[in-house]
Amino acid sequence: MLRPYKRYCAVATVALVIGLSVFLLSGHNAGSPVAAAQTTRPAGPATTVVARGRIEPVERLHVISGPSHGGTIAELRVKEGQRVQRGDILAILDTYYTRAASVTVAEKSLALAELELRQIRWGAKESDIEAQKALVTMRAAELKRAERQMERSRALVSRDIISDDTNELRLLEMHRARESLRQAEANLRALTEVRAIDVQIAMASIELAAAELAHVTAEREQDIIRAPIDGTILTLTARLGAMIHAEGILSMANIDNLMVVAEIDATDTPHIHPGQSVTITSDVLPAPATGKIVRIANRVYRSERPTTDVLAGRDARIVEAEIEVDPTNALPPLVGAEMTLHIQLNDS
Repeated sequence: MLRPYKRYCAVATVALVIGLSVFLLSGHNAGSPVAAAQTTRPAGPATTVVARGRIEPVERLHVISGPSHGGTIAELRVKEGQRVQRGDILAILDTYYTRAASVTVAEKSLALAELELRQIRWGAKESDIEAQKALVTMRAAELKRAERQMERSRALVSRDIISDDTNELRLLEMHRARESLRQAEANLRALTEVRAIDVQIAMASIELAAAELAHVTAEREQDIIRAPIDGTILTLTARLGAMIHAEGILSMANIDNLMVVAEIDATDTPHIHPGQSVTITSDVLPAPATGKIVRIANRVYRSERPTTDVLAGRDARIVEAEIEVDPTNALPPLVGAEMTLHIQLNDS
């Protein structure tokens, strides 16, 4: 009874082993072609590159920092959201008032130098000139009287009425009168004559005063912070009475003309070129916008902005590209607003 049972178990075991082997061999041969197809099938070329971006003014953001010597804000004449024109005063520093006083002093010095030159060119005072002219007239009259007396003296000497000594005295008086007239005439010429050297000295004084005025005016202008462009005040980074710090006084931009700046992963830049179409999406847009790449920067830098889930791992080294948005798509005036960009690689 036991032997037939053992024989039956042995036959069943052999049959089970043979069946399992056949099953495994057939399953392996059937799956091999599928596995080979999955590992050797080439992946299709990418048609888009996803990048992050932001809204920027076409003329870019202007950070107003003030002069290099720093200072304290004495007047802040604008507020956030205010539109300004180029040249408008944005702020005034505390050193402005001291330098404004220096400008006033320099202006007075220049005016004084100009008056001195005018005085030199005009000569002496009119009253002094008139007095000297009267003296010349008097000396001329004295000379004529001395000459008449000399003629009379000569006639009397020839008739032996007066002595030669008296005649010599009259001659001496005539010479003295003539010399007095020469001296008076020389003084009159000195009063009315303008010497070239005096004019040159006066003109040099004017040039020096003008240079000083230009210098102090330039220093005063450094304390007046003006708008470099027509635009809108976006943020105030300094407050009234505060020292100017590294972040500057304010930032402003012309937000009437906006673009999108793409931050493209540096490894994708070989596939990016101007003219490619871009689809732009964002929470701040009512609908996707479209545009084209117009310029690609020649600089790679590390982005410090936090990444999004969609762009995880794509904010290490980037290259910026400027995107001109189609006129039919209006961008909101939100400088720095986050955008997601889909760049079409098959565009020419």
